Amino acid sequence: MHRVVIDTNVLVSGLFGGKPREVMKLWRDQQLVLCLSDEIMAEYLEVLARFGDVKEEAQEFLAMVSEGAQAVFVDPTERIREVVADPENDKFLECAAAAGAEAIVSGAGIFSTWVSLEAF
Repeated sequence: MHRVVIDTNVLVSGLFGGKPREVMKLWRDQQLVLCLSDEIMAEYLEVLARFGDVKEEAQEFLAMVSEGAQAVFVDPTERIREVVADPENDKFLECAAAAGAEAIVSGAGIFSTWVSLEAF
């Protein structure tokens, strides 16, 4: 089973359709293990709170994560400073390193260890 970190833009876009939805379906179908940190989870919660029109799906995702469904929580100790354009995104690299994730799934293309949504 592949361990991945999912960028917030993929998570949110997955609520609406397209390739991001396919990625989230792979997770729900237990084909991916979602790697999380407290910092990433806080960002997920903050962003999902803005989308009232998909609240039911967002709640389902949060419930599955809180029940431990195909998710690994880590406490990154290594600080990585690589995303010069947006240092806030370094948390995804830190989580990936701490969790031994194979990839960061992002549509942004800002990570050196990312997997494009086109791979799915």
